[in-house]
Amino acid sequence: MFKKSFVHVAALKLLACSFICPVGAAEPLLVAGDPIIPVGEVIGSNSSYPASEGPENVLDGNSNTKYLNFGRLRSGFIVTPSGGAATLGSMDLTTANDSFERDPTTIEVYGTNDPILSVDNSLGQAESWTLLASENLALSDNRFTVSEAISLNITVAYTSYKVIFGDTKGVGNSMQIADVNFYQSLDASGSSFLVPGSPILAIQQQEANFENSESSSPDFEGVENLLDGSTATKYLNFGKENTGFIVTPSAGSSVVRAFTLSTANDFEGRDPVNWELFGTNEAVVTVAHQSGLGREDWTLIATGTLALPADREIAGSQVIFDNNDAFTSYKWICRSIKDTAENSVQFSEFQFDCDPTLNQLPLEVQKLTLLPNGTQIQLDWTGAGGSPHLLQFSTDLVDWTYEVDDSVDPDENNPYIVNIADLPASAKGFFRFVKSN
Repeated sequence: MFKKSFVHVAALKLLACSFICPVGAAEPLLVAGDPIIPVGEVIGSNSSYPASEGPENVLDGNSNTKYLNFGRLRSGFIVTPSGGAATLGSMDLTTANDSFERDPTTIEVYGTNDPILSVDNSLGQAESWTLLASENLALSDNRFTVSEAISLNITVAYTSYKVIFGDTKGVGNSMQIADVNFYQSLDASGSSFLVPGSPILAIQQQEANFENSESSSPDFEGVENLLDGSTATKYLNFGKENTGFIVTPSAGSSVVRAFTLSTANDFEGRDPVNWELFGTNEAVVTVAHQSGLGREDWTLIATGTLALPADREIAGSQVIFDNNDAFTSYKWICRSIKDTAENSVQFSEFQFDCDPTLNQLPLEVQKLTLLPNGTQIQLDWTGAGGSPHLLQFSTDLVDWTYEVDDSVDPDENNPYIVNIADLPASAKGFFRFVKSN
């Protein structure tokens, strides 16, 4: 069965080179349909709040004030009740004044008897915390409304509690809540033991296994719009800083040295400014809106600062950088935007400027032959030698992580014999040479 598969392979077109993208070339490397996903890196705490909307407002019993945190997902607070250690039987929450999309939809409650060493707007993880409860919330869309009692029945007394709001009703720029009350009763009766003046800190607890970060996009404003050839559509990400995309050019391994980015339709303040570009030759296992950290081995290619025009729906100047390394996938990350008060980053088009007809690597597979023994394939190529090459195999022209040989000598190993049993089972396959670094 395997032998028959590679008779089929022999009839397929083989890719045998990497593309080098020279500065100034106008032909695009990326095309519509190339695999591309949005990402948002988790880098410490994004917790912050307006001067008059800090966490102390949840203790004042006044629904006209509120706590708002721009960290949004997994933001919350640490509070140390001034009355000392207490058991927590129940709690309730009061919705704040404006957009109900900012209301939390999930809650986690933790307890500790450690001294609080965390600082305001930190991760809130400087202490040893015990997870006590994890609940879904069903807050009213009406404003200034107290929730039903949330029964917790925590019978161990703790000196400090941590509350994390995991998600919100919408994908706006913040999480908000007007008041939070803690009760020793199970039905939110009696007096709250959270009182004004109790020490309270704003936090955003980003955990190592929390992959969603702040990355999110509205319907019809997804990352695929970057490749559709139209500046009338755009990619918008509410994660703002530290968000971007991962793209795998269907043309295969490439050496990129320039890119062009186009502005989107509305607010100039959402334009990206500082950026970083990474490359990898590993299969991309990160999925949409994950952090893109720790899943693949990424190499930093270049960093820089954009000076995009104020005009909307127009291409910026070509960005040129030094690079001589070939990669199968690229990650582009926005590190800052023009106006930090805006709720998102956006741009309409992105393109690696490239001419794949120039500077092809010298080795090109010309012939693939299944040998009579039925267990081996012979590769014959043409082209000049002079340096070692990596021979790779792929079943789909996207994943090139399978290495047949990492040091092929062009002068001594032509033809090259491949054992079928060493290759991944597939009904089709492709070989290519990549010049070793």
